Amino acid sequence: MKVFNFITQKETTLKDALHYYCSGLTNLDIMRALKNKDVKINGKRVRQDTMLQIGDEVQIYYSPNQYYDIIYNDNNILVINKLKSIETNSADEQKQTLLKELQVDFPSIKPIHRLDTNTLGLIVFALNSLAETELLRAFKNGYVVKKYLAIVSSNNVKNKDYFFDSFQKHNGYVHFGKAKHDGNDARLEYECIERNEDLATILVTLHTGKTHQIRAQLSYHQIYILGDGKYGDKMLNRKYKKSQQQLKSVYLHFTNLNKLKYLEEKPFSLLSKTHF
Repeated sequence: MKVFNFITQKETTLKDALHYYCSGLTNLDIMRALKNKDVKINGKRVRQDTMLQIGDEVQIYYSPNQYYDIIYNDNNILVINKLKSIETNSADEQKQTLLKELQVDFPSIKPIHRLDTNTLGLIVFALNSLAETELLRAFKNGYVVKKYLAIVSSNNVKNKDYFFDSFQKHNGYVHFGKAKHDGNDARLEYECIERNEDLATILVTLHTGKTHQIRAQLSYHQIYILGDGKYGDKMLNRKYKKSQQQLKSVYLHFTNLNKLKYLEEKPFSLLSKTHF
């Protein structure tokens, strides 16, 4: 836990002052500190935003949190490495999201795709309308090579495999079955890159972008991602004391672009960073 002290130089709200004087803190850090009464004004703890007067002394106790690293940034796009569990975007305006964190430094940012809350790794955002249109087209038409690293139960893992299954959502869960070739099927392939005891590390290439696809489709084939509480193996999770799914987006490469053709020469990769 760290502590930071400052004296207010003008009348302002507590939240605005914390953002100004504690530039390394995110909105989520500040809201958490207020909720936990880790902020003092003139020696008294507070748990909500309030007006500050000139000369008020403020102390905030906090544990620094960093939710992302910037991998690439130009006038059109932003590619980040999501480092912690946080929802990418939400229709709930009160919920703290990765998008809100990024909007502080990139006000015009536009979401293109998302990762599950507990999935880490690469996400791309558009920074203008032209890039938004082009990137949405690329994801919709399958013009993006997407690879994920996963730690899974090893019992049913082969050296390589390819899955082509039907897909449907029901009561908050995703279900897979025999492929129907009706346009709503899901496809992925994987290769095993490491194996030890009852775990394996696999590199998954995702060919379709269905909700929870990797987690649920692997589970359908009795391959369970370590730490996945929804589709995983609870006994395996308890054995290794993992409550966060060991799944990470590690590679993005655009193809068949028009107005952003230069991005085809820029594959984005975290393959050298295999830790979770």
